[in-house]
Amino acid sequence: MANLSTLVHELRERIAASSSTPNRADDFGLEVRFRAFLPNLLHDHVVPSSSVNEREVVAVLKLISITARNFPGVFYHGKASAVLPVIARILPFFAETTIQAQHGVIFETVGSLLSLLRTGARDAYRQFFLDAMSVVEDILYTASLGTDTSSFVESTSINLNCFCESLKGIFEDPDHLVDLPEVNRPTNGSGILINLTGKKRWRPFATWIIKLLGRCLAEGTVYVEGLISMSDVSAACSLLCYGDADLQMACFDFARIVGLVIDDIVPYQPLIQSISTILSEDKQGLPVFRNIPYDTSIGGCLNVLYSSCCDDVVKLTAADMVGIFSQSLWRTKSMELKVSLCNAYMRIAKICPSHIWRPEILVDMLSFPEPCFALIDCFKAVLSILGPDYVGGSLPGMGSSELSNKSIETSRIGEKRPFEDLDIVKKKRPKMDGEIVSSEADIMVECKKPHVKICETEETYANNLHNLLVSFVGCLKASSIRADALRPEVSLTALSMLCIAFCRYPETRLSMVIFQEMISWIPWIYEQAKKGSSISIDISIFLEGIHNILLLPSKAIFKLVAPIFGWMAGRRGGIPAARDNREQEEVEEIAALSPRTSTVHLLVVEDSLGGLHEKFDRMMDSLETLT
Repeated sequence: MANLSTLVHELRERIAASSSTPNRADDFGLEVRFRAFLPNLLHDHVVPSSSVNEREVVAVLKLISITARNFPGVFYHGKASAVLPVIARILPFFAETTIQAQHGVIFETVGSLLSLLRTGARDAYRQFFLDAMSVVEDILYTASLGTDTSSFVESTSINLNCFCESLKGIFEDPDHLVDLPEVNRPTNGSGILINLTGKKRWRPFATWIIKLLGRCLAEGTVYVEGLISMSDVSAACSLLCYGDADLQMACFDFARIVGLVIDDIVPYQPLIQSISTILSEDKQGLPVFRNIPYDTSIGGCLNVLYSSCCDDVVKLTAADMVGIFSQSLWRTKSMELKVSLCNAYMRIAKICPSHIWRPEILVDMLSFPEPCFALIDCFKAVLSILGPDYVGGSLPGMGSSELSNKSIETSRIGEKRPFEDLDIVKKKRPKMDGEIVSSEADIMVECKKPHVKICETEETYANNLHNLLVSFVGCLKASSIRADALRPEVSLTALSMLCIAFCRYPETRLSMVIFQEMISWIPWIYEQAKKGSSISIDISIFLEGIHNILLLPSKAIFKLVAPIFGWMAGRRGGIPAARDNREQEEVEEIAALSPRTSTVHLLVVEDSLGGLHEKFDRMMDSLETLT
């Protein structure tokens, strides 16, 4: 033990000094001494069993990992006979339940050794990858037995002899560092004998083998990409049917990595259908295995699948994905899954007819208590596909300067649908049926969606969406705040998201109404700030919406916002000149740099709106100069 302490102390000193003297001459002697000591260290402390000393194993494995990264000479700079026996001695720990909490440490140690093997013995690295794929197929067979003969699988001892080709002849090499424990030696031939009896042993072992495959594929793509086939990927992904949450996450991550580096061998349709099935189980709250890491894993996989698959796969899976879109977006806490669902929806919208992707569902999702800002891109895509003039309600030949003065006209065949006055729409609101997805108390009863039948034309869907948005925007007025209405922060966030989406298409009636409603909220926010209200809002998304409005090159926009800034100047007694440009830059910094998800207390709003006032004045001056 004294010798070990001395070696560890020397290793620590050498690592600390490596930045200043990267190639010290005495490294060779240190590596030789540690290499001589390593077999005894592994023999005494790294022995897979149910009575293993977890603390000792973890300490030794961490030491090996550090040594592999910093002193590769201990392992002859990646020689197969030096690296593989150590890996073979460590791998059985993945099946030991008593040390399951430390499987991450084991994984990092094996990963460090594999990185060393990749640089020193590429053929051995490739063979290890092939053997690992064979292990997955063997485990899949073991798992499938459980569906028919569960009692047999649970009660009968199952010992898997694996990595036979990788270890063939390795232990005859005089440079091999350590032998296998007797319990892991096969009676005939080469390989590692691993006890995989029961789900508690084979599931974690399969999980970490798949993770190792993903790591090999991600870090050593050029060496192994030609070794993997669709049947191999299918075998790994088939374990989704038999695994627990950890194994399923490993499968999703593996499929994501494969899709990123070799997209033509991924079974896209079965994987997407598996994901939609898992998400469809979300009926009365998330299943017990669904948490943020799990949903994030699904989200990363789904994003790659839907961005890489062919159009036919999108068409075949579109109905299922749209069916779980709203519910999953509402329930999940994973931003990765939310973004991937929105990206999938946009791809579906670009390829499939409107009755498949049902644009009306987007309006409901604006009312969710926890906003998803990726919906902004969904609205932009829908506006582009259905036509901003149809959804927004502009008329042929109408310019932006006319939008605020044009009287309401009845649309005729062939014309874009005009935007109706909000007060009239509220009186002529269509009959409602069914409740929106959220059961939260803050969702307005009046904002339930009208029944929309499957339509044959995109124009009809655009008009229906137009009516929905008109009705919904009418619920978002600052003057509509009351007990049975949406909470102010929900209304303001929803309106801000619509504002950002419609800023791309400002030449419509609906755009102008949304912009006007955005501006109308400023006095309310101002008054709440003056009162010291305890209401918290995501002020950054609102300021981003205002910022986008002010950047629009339209005289009508400036006429629209001029009165409110005049009101602000009167309330504040006039806005003084900027001090060192601080106020001028403040709101731009908030809109550009603040995370959208940050919550800002209303007390900080007043100065920010003052900055907007001065920014507006500068833009008006610029406009007058240009005209």
